Amino acid sequence: MMHVEPTTPAPTWYASRRVPASVTEVRQALGDALRADPLLLSLGPDSAIDAVHSLWPDDARGFTARLRLGTVLGTTGVEIEVEPWSREESVLGLRPVRRAPVRRAARYFDRVFALLDALEACLLERIVTSEPLEVRRAS
Repeated sequence: MMHVEPTTPAPTWYASRRVPASVTEVRQALGDALRADPLLLSLGPDSAIDAVHSLWPDDARGFTARLRLGTVLGTTGVEIEVEPWSREESVLGLRPVRRAPVRRAARYFDRVFALLDALEACLLERIVTSEPLEVRRAS
């Protein structure tokens, strides 16, 4: 009989945030934000967008960016994607493009979660939610 040692899962560098809006609304808001401000300067001084991928009219599926983790040479490339979670929610997912910055892991995750917070706030500001009018029956 073969004995299998339990293994610990490999650490993941993927971070995500659920957004309380449909994937269609979030992608449209991201497309609008990228057209209005291609650098998304409102996301803070620790990030800069490199390239946008899948930018269709009123629809952006994600982009690549650089996160500053220290000095000018201390940057790492990240990819941010918008994916569906459910009908009413979507997910902003972020992962390193190349090697993970193992030596600066704590700083990496601080900046990643700050970027996700700022991106979520930016997108939710752009999403116009229209509440359906309640129709009452006459009794």
